[in-house]
Amino acid sequence: MYSPIKINPINPINLRYLSIIGLLTLLGAGCNNSTFRGSGKSKSSKPVDTSVEQTLPTPSPEECVPRNEIKGLDVAFVIDNSGSNSTTDCSNPTSIGTDAEGYTLTKCAAETNREKSVVSAFNKMNSLIANKGTANLSIVSFPESTYSGAVTHTDEWVGVEKYNTASIQSAMNFSRYPQGFTPYGAGLNEASELFKGINSGERSKLVILVTDGEPTDNNPVAVKNSVKSSLLDQNVKIVTVMVTGQNSYQQRVTKHIEILRGLNYSEAVIDELMGTNGKTSLIDSISTSKIEVSDSSKLEQTLNDLIVKEVNCQ
Repeated sequence: MYSPIKINPINPINLRYLSIIGLLTLLGAGCNNSTFRGSGKSKSSKPVDTSVEQTLPTPSPEECVPRNEIKGLDVAFVIDNSGSNSTTDCSNPTSIGTDAEGYTLTKCAAETNREKSVVSAFNKMNSLIANKGTANLSIVSFPESTYSGAVTHTDEWVGVEKYNTASIQSAMNFSRYPQGFTPYGAGLNEASELFKGINSGERSKLVILVTDGEPTDNNPVAVKNSVKSSLLDQNVKIVTVMVTGQNSYQQRVTKHIEILRGLNYSEAVIDELMGTNGKTSLIDSISTSKIEVSDSSKLEQTLNDLIVKEVNCQ
């Protein structure tokens, strides 16, 4: 079982006088003093048949090099549910009180674009794989609390079958209650535990990290090392999909650095998080590839395209 790395947090400062919506809107995602950890639940899985292989329709040459055989895929969605989603992916948000740290809690009036996009991706997987191979899906959200942690919302891995669509829809209900900050490491640690609990065989292994903000981990070096050893070195691809809003990614980085400094993050930690002073950013270190979309309404098509590429392309 994976033992999460425990890091002494940065000296906390009192942020209660700030509105969570105002702070997180400025960040594009909250800044925090989070400790790198997951929820640490024990994982196990049933054996999965990997023997069935068939041929898919050939994609157009400009899209990819065609894959000749379906060996299936296992996809873990790691979904940022930080408080800033109340402004980037939440219909008619209403306040429902405050959390233990005094930050505003929000409820969205209807399904979110994150919710719709994951359900749509599940159905796309089913349409491509049904009767031709094996596919499994899991859903992780972060943070579990305001500052840290993650939680798996599915029953570990869910077989990609049409009759499981309703359970995926139900599992994504958490996205209607955004809260907290953006500790990437917690969500990815939870995903690594899931992959340890399943024998993927020759199936593709993919993490899709969906976020609307830059990371707020207080020890990015630990996150980089852990993700490399637990996911990347185990041939798990990580695609980061960032909802950027009206600002370019570089504009967001500039804003984020100033906020981190205001929260007493050290320059060394900022360099490792944001890729300044010759360092590689946390996002670049953990991502096999990354995609920017201007708003959450584009998530559905983006995630569907990722699934099609993963199934059809080498």
